[in-house]
Amino acid sequence: MKSIIICLLLISRAFLSFSQLPEPSLKPVKTKSVVKLLGSIDSSMNIMADNFAIQVFLIGNPPGSAMQAVGHEISHNLLINVAEYDEHPNWKLFSIGSFINPKISKGPDFKDK
Repeated sequence: MKSIIICLLLISRAFLSFSQLPEPSLKPVKTKSVVKLLGSIDSSMNIMADNFAIQVFLIGNPPGSAMQAVGHEISHNLLINVAEYDEHPNWKLFSIGSFINPKISKGPDFKDK
């Protein structure tokens, strides 16, 4: 009986060693809109609750987008992503803007709201 258990443990260990994922590979992202979007993220914030998650991204617009006569300020847009916790979650993405020099700060605890 002991030899059968030892054999089963060794076989299961062998299967575990062969079932590992391959080494990660580095591939460049070729979609220019994704590269531009991710490259223009200034800051982000995650808010986690019991049933959903909110991600806020501060996106910088091109230089001169603030349209002010004085200075070279840029405007920013906020991208807000709302998702529920599920195997196949529903994702909603909203864009709000433009703002000049916005600040992202974490609000109250949203546990079940």
